[in-house]
Amino acid sequence: MRLALVPTGAFTRDLKRMARRHVPLEPVEEVLDLIAENSEASLQALKAHHLMYMLQGYAAVYECHVGNAGDLLLVSHREGDAAYILRLGSHDQVLGRRGRY
Repeated sequence: MRLALVPTGAFTRDLKRMARRHVPLEPVEEVLDLIAENSEASLQALKAHHLMYMLQGYAAVYECHVGNAGDLLLVSHREGDAAYILRLGSHDQVLGRRGRY
């Protein structure tokens, strides 16, 4: 079952910031497609190739690495038939000094 992607305002700002910095957005689109697909194969691909895992202390909030950048993270939350895309950025930008998004 395909999930509807719901971007938050923070994600939209993060995406614009990445575009201004000329960060390639194709890997972000690839990860978003895998999240929306929501099949067993796509979840395995996210875990294997993008190091997706659930953040400790948050219910159903996932972090995954985007592309080969190493320090580009996408944080999402799954609820029902929707995936809320919360943040996009480096570890410091997304999680901050205290480890919160």
